[in-house]
Amino acid sequence: MPDGYTIPEFVKVRFDGNAVAGGVVVLGALFGSLIEVIINIKGTSLVISSVFGADPRFAAIIGLLVVLIYSILGGLWASITTSALSTLLHTVPSAIILVAALHYAGGVNSVWHSVAAQGNDLLSVTRPDAATGFGITLALGLLTATIAGQEFWQVAWALKKKDVSRSFFWAGAWFYPIPICLGLLGLIGLGLHVNVNTQLGGDAAAVGPYLISHLGLPTWLVILYVIVVLSACYSVIDSAFTATSSVFVVDIIKPLFPKINEKQLFFWAKVPMFFTAIIAAAVVLSGVDFVTIVLTSYAIRTAILIPLVLALFWSRTTGWGFVGGTILAIAIGMPIRSAAGELWGSLSILAISGLVPIIIGLLGNFRFDFERLRHIKDATVSSEPEPLPAD
Repeated sequence: MPDGYTIPEFVKVRFDGNAVAGGVVVLGALFGSLIEVIINIKGTSLVISSVFGADPRFAAIIGLLVVLIYSILGGLWASITTSALSTLLHTVPSAIILVAALHYAGGVNSVWHSVAAQGNDLLSVTRPDAATGFGITLALGLLTATIAGQEFWQVAWALKKKDVSRSFFWAGAWFYPIPICLGLLGLIGLGLHVNVNTQLGGDAAAVGPYLISHLGLPTWLVILYVIVVLSACYSVIDSAFTATSSVFVVDIIKPLFPKINEKQLFFWAKVPMFFTAIIAAAVVLSGVDFVTIVLTSYAIRTAILIPLVLALFWSRTTGWGFVGGTILAIAIGMPIRSAAGELWGSLSILAISGLVPIIIGLLGNFRFDFERLRHIKDATVSSEPEPLPAD
């Protein structure tokens, strides 16, 4: 689909203009981008408040304004630039920060033995409240954020065809050690008996900035850590802003006003950024903790993971199978999650979202010809009337 822009645009073509399927994906794409903004602006406020003692609400507002301004001015180029910068900052600087933190905490052996001595399977990957209560939902949510995130689709379409596969391959390989590296700050927190409720204000995500600001590290390392985290958060936020604009312009404004010109499209592209920023600010200012935001939103987003993958690779996937799998997974899976916990909730969502489209697809005779995607016209080109032939 060389002239594509958005996931909803693909879904509408894939399911022969099924308006319900298109609407579900429009809402899903906007929700996904909003969640990315909320999660990362919450991250910036945690870091600023923990390290500098600033009001987290003030830090959130300032962060949103900064990203909103340069996203409006720079668009996708600004997003790609900050992504490249944050990637560079996540490698060597992160490793230096971690090594220094381990040294100031007493060394690797000291931290490891301190955690092991506490028992409670703190070093086990099968501990329920870590692996099954957090890790599985997080892993599924991250997979969904990548596969079903407009932020990534628009980057794929913006790249030259020859660069797409290797760009995503190396990006994935490069990213893999980063969460392991920075995640070890949590292990240090366990080793030093950091209390989530009394020292972190009940938000476990604050453990990294709390340690960096309380271990006695040199000021330049503390500043470097803040820059690393802020660049990461800002990079995701600006990507989410541009993704919101893409979906709003291509899938809402353009169908409503097919003859709209390019200048007007650019104006409307800025509007959803403001509304996204306002909603994100309201959620963050409500005081909800970081982990709750991540787990709840990622559980909901997981519902579209398998239906979208099936739409991409299985020709028998139907529009109603796609819609049914996504909606039923949320409608049934989320109550199960509330009653039985993260593990059974996530597995239920995954199972329902996969079984429904597969069963409906097998029962029907629909087969999609993927070659049709190559002939879709550019969605942003104004639909001007054809000129009359000359006499």
